[in-house]
Amino acid sequence: MPRGHSRALRSDSAAALRSRPQALRATFGNARELENTLERAVALAASDEIRPEDLQLVPATLASAEPVGTSARWPLQEYLDRVEKEVILEALEKTRFNRTAAAKLLGITFRALRYRMERLGIR
Repeated sequence: MPRGHSRALRSDSAAALRSRPQALRATFGNARELENTLERAVALAASDEIRPEDLQLVPATLASAEPVGTSARWPLQEYLDRVEKEVILEALEKTRFNRTAAAKLLGITFRALRYRMERLGIR
């Protein structure tokens, strides 16, 4: 982002941050993690305002995933792999398949993303 250009945190985004104190403590264990999340939202926001979805407090695929109960049809590792693959593919689509940007969006290194893509059969 060019120097002197700023982005604003929309009021509904600030409300989303304030409305989940337990989630915030679990997600942002320290100020650096919160700062990284806000920097990522600034870098990836499509407009001059940071929307709640730009904060990615709850990944969309996890928020809409069916609840896991005693009737789950997948063993745990298969379920986790399926969720991880969905999240990685969503990040890749959002970044137009730029793996470096997708890794940054996911908060992992490029090497970790490459390893996970190979393990999950994502090309």
